[in-house]
Amino acid sequence: RLACGTDRTTKREKTKRPFYFYNLLMSAGSLVLSPFLTLIQLVISAFFIHFGVRLFMSTHEGVTPKYTTTLKILAYCSASMFLCVIPGVGIFLAFLLWMVPAVVGLSTVYRSTGTRAVFAIATPMMLFGLVVLLLVFIFAVLGLGLLRLAI
Repeated sequence: RLACGTDRTTKREKTKRPFYFYNLLMSAGSLVLSPFLTLIQLVISAFFIHFGVRLFMSTHEGVTPKYTTTLKILAYCSASMFLCVIPGVGIFLAFLLWMVPAVVGLSTVYRSTGTRAVFAIATPMMLFGLVVLLLVFIFAVLGLGLLRLAI
């Protein structure tokens, strides 16, 4: 501040201040919400993988697939997601080290083969991927159609 009471901060500096607090709030908010969002993601993914387990794993030998058991297996496997902090290759290592114990856990607990466990895990993932591709295709066609109408 100058002696006459005028402020020397520029208009650009004044407009940057609210965004600083917004970014601080958003980063702190993501730190607070992250455990809850991870838990929700685990429950939802366990639901879809359990659908694959019910589809591919038979109920022979007195073992009936339960959702809570599938959730526990996937929760134990999710510890490998800590590797996502490694830049570049972390996500691939985390997925690999998630997939192997998930296949072994599902095939052991439900007394089935590893191939069936792989199909039980991969089928919901592939269906989700197909739905995403279908939505992208639909939005691309709609976008091109709207673009053509605008021209």
